[in-house]
Amino acid sequence: MAKFKKGDKVRCVAQKSGVGWIKNREFVACRISLENTNTPVYWGSKGSGGYEEGLELVEQTYTKLTPKVGDKFRVTKLKKHGSNPFRVGECITLVSDEGGCEKRWRGNNDVELWHHDSDGNSVITTEYLEPVEEELPVNRHVDVPKLTSALKRALSADKQTLFKDEVIGQNLTLTTRGQSMYISALFDNDGDHKKAMEQLVADAQESLDEEKN
Repeated sequence: MAKFKKGDKVRCVAQKSGVGWIKNREFVACRISLENTNTPVYWGSKGSGGYEEGLELVEQTYTKLTPKVGDKFRVTKLKKHGSNPFRVGECITLVSDEGGCEKRWRGNNDVELWHHDSDGNSVITTEYLEPVEEELPVNRHVDVPKLTSALKRALSADKQTLFKDEVIGQNLTLTTRGQSMYISALFDNDGDHKKAMEQLVADAQESLDEEKN
């Protein structure tokens, strides 16, 4: 039985002749074959590969994102290999999803295809992107740090809860604390933005209730 499966990220930890791979190189297993000795060999998208006995699983510390057309993200990291059509800090929006990894994004009015690096690793994860919560139209002249009547009219009940608990700030974007809470909620909900936001609101309400008691 194979030790790894397709899609696993592995690292070469021991040299063995005849495969043409480099120690400590990491790649995503795209294909598995058997040698004459019935030893599994795992191959990456660019021809890198290794015998099972010389590989170890690379623990994934990032959550895969499942964006919908219209979802907005901020680029937090560039790919190590291949083209980087966007800049760190740039906000991009998914404008077309052709299925699979063919996703087109808009940034600076240019639409680019951006889905994986040169070794087949998806960039649609929290390693490279952070969701950007859509801002609601509000009275921009409101500058006091409290929930005014103007904000009450502009914000939904959930937004008001997040504002009161200082999860979002006066400009209705996540505060530093809110960003940390959101990323944690995103991990807890397997990258599901909607469920993460529901958890964020629930946690904020719980915090406010504790302050009352």
